Amino acid sequence: MRVLRCRSALCLFLAALALLIINPTWAKDPVAAYHAIRRASLKGIESVEVVVAAKSEAGCRQPSTEELETTIEAQLHEAGIPISPDAASYLFVSLNSLAPITDALCVLAVSVDLQQAVALVRDLRLTTLGTTWQEGGVGVTTTENHGEFLQMMLTAVVREFIHAYLGQNPKP
Repeated sequence: MRVLRCRSALCLFLAALALLIINPTWAKDPVAAYHAIRRASLKGIESVEVVVAAKSEAGCRQPSTEELETTIEAQLHEAGIPISPDAASYLFVSLNSLAPITDALCVLAVSVDLQQAVALVRDLRLTTLGTTWQEGGVGVTTTENHGEFLQMMLTAVVREFIHAYLGQNPKP
């Protein structure tokens, strides 16, 4: 019994020493580690379902939810990312246009989140949907160009998702 305790203490000491000597990557650059984890969470996703939630205040016109969903699905399809209404992962796209700041300016926010089933570390039997990848932005544009600017922002953010997805799931 005493030998087992000594061996356990020695293993614990060596593990602690290794942590002090070897500087882990995540300690050097936690932001890079966070982005690496986000990208890695995309590996093995076979298909996605696109869900669009769009809210627009009066004065800031934007394309319909159906038009936006069709545009996003076309981008994904062109990139070779399978789309399925039965997918276990959701590409949740949120678009918010706030009331015009002035008669000529609108503020908008675009967010693209990949949501998938995740298990809680404290109890692996508990699963829920969680956002494992997210990108977005905020912009100000004229009320006249609001729709075009929104499409440009959305295309850029979806392109970021496509790049990250294909980096983890290269085409054969």
